[in-house]
Amino acid sequence: MVSRWELGNVYGSGMEKCKCLYIDYKGTARKFEQKRKEADLTQEMMDIFETLPNLGKKQLYNLEVLNVCNYPNERICLKILPDSIGNLENLRILNLSYNDLETLPKSIGNLKNLEELNLSENNNFSELPDSIGNLGNLHTLSLKHTYLKSFPESLGNSENLMSLSVSWYRRYDSSDYQCCDVFNGSMKHWSCPTMEFNSDMKSVSLDLSGKNLKQIPLGVYMLSEQGRWLNYGCNSSSNRYVYIIPALKELDVSNNQLTKIPHLLKKLNQLEKLYIHNNPDLNHLPDFLWEMRSLKELKIDGKLVKYLPNNAQVSLNDKNFENVALDLALTKNNRGKMSDDQLSNKTGPYTVYLKK
Repeated sequence: MVSRWELGNVYGSGMEKCKCLYIDYKGTARKFEQKRKEADLTQEMMDIFETLPNLGKKQLYNLEVLNVCNYPNERICLKILPDSIGNLENLRILNLSYNDLETLPKSIGNLKNLEELNLSENNNFSELPDSIGNLGNLHTLSLKHTYLKSFPESLGNSENLMSLSVSWYRRYDSSDYQCCDVFNGSMKHWSCPTMEFNSDMKSVSLDLSGKNLKQIPLGVYMLSEQGRWLNYGCNSSSNRYVYIIPALKELDVSNNQLTKIPHLLKKLNQLEKLYIHNNPDLNHLPDFLWEMRSLKELKIDGKLVKYLPNNAQVSLNDKNFENVALDLALTKNNRGKMSDDQLSNKTGPYTVYLKK
């Protein structure tokens, strides 16, 4: 660990082998004021401490973990991440929490090996660059207590993204519905219908069938029930639980161009029905679906039957199909009698019920 005040003195000297760097901002403002009394330090000099020195590729080539720490009420903290952050090609973990960042440089997309990015408690953080979608190895993104206004839909390209944590910093008691704005912004990006939210909505259903979607809009993952208590008087009986964002109970993304079911779907912990039939390039059902406690009903194409768990019960929507097709589905085992294409053509969509 090195203090931000001392960083300039040690940077570049023997750091070529450094794999973990912890930069501590604690006491930087106090140290600056002490030195200001001894020398003629200007505001421009103070501004230097609100960013980092040039992160040269040669000096920090082996760096895997960068943690820039700050503490509450510190007057000097990280406000601008330099473009040179993109030089740290081997970086796996980047923790920038508890600072005062508003955005990230486009060069963040160069960090192809980045797995974890923590931007929580940056109260003025409002925008992620489109280049965030280049982080193919990113699996954890934390944006708790930020002021995020929208998601770049390029983030949906991050195939390994498993954890997306978002909550909003409520400024002057005015932004309860920030989450709803982000949701509707994501819907507009894909030319999908937006939604009118009100404080009494506890759950919703979403029909996104036939929208030519190549991925599930990121805003959908925000539909996980969140709420807070409002106190309308001195008597506790007058308190009321207001829903800021409702829970998604039913999602129809059939008749689209989806190629995968992303792990982020697991965030929808109250989802009961999922319709994913007639996505021609969707050829696999992930195991995490069976871990979703609320999920009770699926609608899938015949080629996906082989991925069903043992507790699944299957029925045909269309009773005119051949009995042999139904038998194949109920056994959940093709046994080589038909190719996946044949099974898909002869059976179409199955309703799957999951025992809980």
